[in-house]
Amino acid sequence: MTASADMTSAPLGAMLKLLTHERRLLKLHWPTSATSLATKLVAMQVSGSETVCGNVRYRVQCASSMQDIGIDDLQGLPVGFSVKDVDGVPALVCGLAASVRQVHSEAGAVLFEIELCDALHLLEQRKTWRVFCDRSVVEIRDQILSEHRHDNNILAAALRWHTRGLHKTYPQRAFIMQAGESDAAFLRRIWQQEGIAWHFRFTLEGEEPVHHLHLADHPTAYPDQTAVALRYHRADALERTDTINQWEAWREPLPGEVTLSAFDYKSNQCMEAQEGTLRDQGQAGLALARSLGNYEYGPPFLAAGRAHQQQMARARMQAHELAARGYRARSVVRSLRAGSQFALSGQPHIDTLPEHARRFTVTQLRLYARNALVLDAPWMAALMEDWLPARAAVGDQAALDVPVYCNAFECVARDTVIVPSYDPDQVPKLGMMSAVVVGDGDKEVDVDEMGRIAVRFLFARPHEHPRQRGASGSTADSARIRVLQPWADAGFGTAFWPRVGSEILIAFLQNHPDKPVALGGLYDGTHCPPQFSHQGKLPENSALSGIRSKEFKADRHSHLRFDDSAGQISAQLLSDHAATQLNQGWLGSPRNEGNSTPRGEGFELATDAAGCLRTAHGLLITAFARLNASGHQLARDETLALMQQCVQLFTGIGDYAARHQAMAADHAAHERLYRQLQRWENGSNTAPDAGDGGTPVVAITAPAGLHFSTPETAVTHAGENCDTVALRNIQLASGEHLTANAGKGMSLFAQSEDLKLIAHQGELRLQSQHNDTSVVAARNLSLSASDGKVQIIAADEILLATADGSYLRLGKGKIDMGCSGAASIHAAKHHWLDAQTTPGELPKFAKEEVGRKPVVARPTDDQAVPGARFEIDRSDGVGMTGQTDEQGATGAISRSAFEQLRIRFLDTDS
Repeated sequence: MTASADMTSAPLGAMLKLLTHERRLLKLHWPTSATSLATKLVAMQVSGSETVCGNVRYRVQCASSMQDIGIDDLQGLPVGFSVKDVDGVPALVCGLAASVRQVHSEAGAVLFEIELCDALHLLEQRKTWRVFCDRSVVEIRDQILSEHRHDNNILAAALRWHTRGLHKTYPQRAFIMQAGESDAAFLRRIWQQEGIAWHFRFTLEGEEPVHHLHLADHPTAYPDQTAVALRYHRADALERTDTINQWEAWREPLPGEVTLSAFDYKSNQCMEAQEGTLRDQGQAGLALARSLGNYEYGPPFLAAGRAHQQQMARARMQAHELAARGYRARSVVRSLRAGSQFALSGQPHIDTLPEHARRFTVTQLRLYARNALVLDAPWMAALMEDWLPARAAVGDQAALDVPVYCNAFECVARDTVIVPSYDPDQVPKLGMMSAVVVGDGDKEVDVDEMGRIAVRFLFARPHEHPRQRGASGSTADSARIRVLQPWADAGFGTAFWPRVGSEILIAFLQNHPDKPVALGGLYDGTHCPPQFSHQGKLPENSALSGIRSKEFKADRHSHLRFDDSAGQISAQLLSDHAATQLNQGWLGSPRNEGNSTPRGEGFELATDAAGCLRTAHGLLITAFARLNASGHQLARDETLALMQQCVQLFTGIGDYAARHQAMAADHAAHERLYRQLQRWENGSNTAPDAGDGGTPVVAITAPAGLHFSTPETAVTHAGENCDTVALRNIQLASGEHLTANAGKGMSLFAQSEDLKLIAHQGELRLQSQHNDTSVVAARNLSLSASDGKVQIIAADEILLATADGSYLRLGKGKIDMGCSGAASIHAAKHHWLDAQTTPGELPKFAKEEVGRKPVVARPTDDQAVPGARFEIDRSDGVGMTGQTDEQGATGAISRSAFEQLRIRFLDTDS
């Protein structure tokens, strides 16, 4: 659009006086804090652009006939310009004076160029590192802009923002990081990722130029100016309305499908969303698009659920559709703005379309406008320097002495959803960084049910994190993040949880700043390497390696330590509780400054408390060597050979003794145990197909001897037989008494040599209290009393006899003697007196039955269980059944001899 001007070539000052308010096409707007500038500065020309999903950026050239205006008076001010349309209504653009340049100064006049930009462009100047937890992208936008508005009165006056153009739901995200990006770049990134478009609108609030940031995700979110259609026509002085004078359509191929995939580690599967294009590309275009797919594999938990991921996939496809078709035009329509909507008429092709298809949304606008410029040559040269490309971009060819407005713009059909293009390659690619593990309260380890931790990133500053979320030292500082483990599987693997306060190394999955994982811990000035056994330090103890843990809220430790010292290698598993430890290899004192005192070789299992070695299928303890752990686990050839000798000797002597009137030895159990040891490995991996193995027995054997000792009592118990066999001697020694008691019989048999029973100082007493005593010798029988008398007393009769029939019988009140030959009595005198007796004192033996009363008790508290049903099998075949009484006892079992009982407790009533 052009209009004539009644001015002649003049200096700048003279020309400014001629540009009265009524004669200006282009006008500047200043805030009330700088109202004097409205009368001192006159707009000369302006060029620049504004874009949906982009910035507002214009060069504004203005001049003043006064020298009292400096660059610093203009820098940073809210500023706007307007261009009057044919009806005199100003079309307004507002922003901030981002930069100011003094282009020319001469003869009392000065020429400035101001770069007018939106607030987002200025927010490129603040770069920071911060985190946002449990915030949506809309909430993050509000937080960042509110901070600037609170701390910056210029932005508070010049910027507003709105969300009424958002129709979709944008869920809160657990963790988003601003990774050294400017505020503007960060906001654009998260909007692009979500598919949220933005644009600016402009108003004057009183005299204050204000620009409004609008977020949008729906075609209805843009200003509708379609009530009056814009005409397509050549622009000239005869036109009474602003018109569009050039129009062209363009098309680009687009993929037929977008696939957005990301790993969901909670469900352990990839979550995938697909969206096909809804655009009609023609038959050939559709055929071409079938093989064109855009597959994006994003970082884990890219979206907040399936619906959200589908929404993001749809946004990706809409961005492709936006980039695949549109229109380019030139016009002199001064009311057009980026984001405004208009209807078009008069264009031959567009007029053939349905009415709804003749409406469009401007996505980018470039304009050039100027007031009439009639200046002398030096000023005109300064004024027009570097402005020819701006004029050419919009097709301005008018003379400089007339006011001009023209623009070039791009637009899309009104029903097109405008979505910014998202490029994953534009996301900051982070390397690894340190963080500190945080926890709530006084926890030393703070993990959730998945073993995830929370961290405070070292870059986080309290004043940049509202309520200190991100810089509080609590689990609010980050989302829960996973910890790399050497092995992680379904309920098994390793579990190393870093302690609160420790420094860890953080990496980012696919280098995405929103997806941190913990790789492992780092030692630092307050977290030193482990000091095994509280001894030594590095580098002297560098041969030591391993794992050392620490007790919660105390200073005790457990560790697995490896010592790789030359010629002194060892391993130790230790707990400070009761100094419990397993030492293996070269045993020595805790290494200090690289040195250790020898303590032995092999292994040592020690504790200051109790110990237990428990096996279900038996235990072999042997000193017969198997070098380098060769052979089977239960290799016991020597043990079986020794036991075979035991069985042979035990059976041979026992049978021999039984044949010679001694008590027969019960060798069945001994032989059974031998067979069990032979079959011990059956059913294991060394004999998987054999049976009857795995008997829970303990075998102890050594080639050079066994020693068992205690300063207190030693007890040996066998539920059946206790067999002791020696190929040479069994020798028993007791410092005081040797007591042998048998519930039934007792037999001592010496096959070849003497059997000696000697009471060296005390009494020797042989009794059979309720049966006979038989003392028999194959040769002589000698009774003597070296310092006393021999007394033989019987209740009924004493008989002394020889094999030829000679005898002496005492008893029943008489003495009877006889022989087949002569009877000789030799004495100095003979006295035959009246009858007289001297009664002998016979021993008295008590007799009682052996009685028992079994009791059933709970193993948990040793309390009696009344009412339990029981069955008892006795050795004589007589059984007993019943229920336990209130004290948990069965009925009494009485017998004169000991016997084995088999008792079964069946159940309880309670």
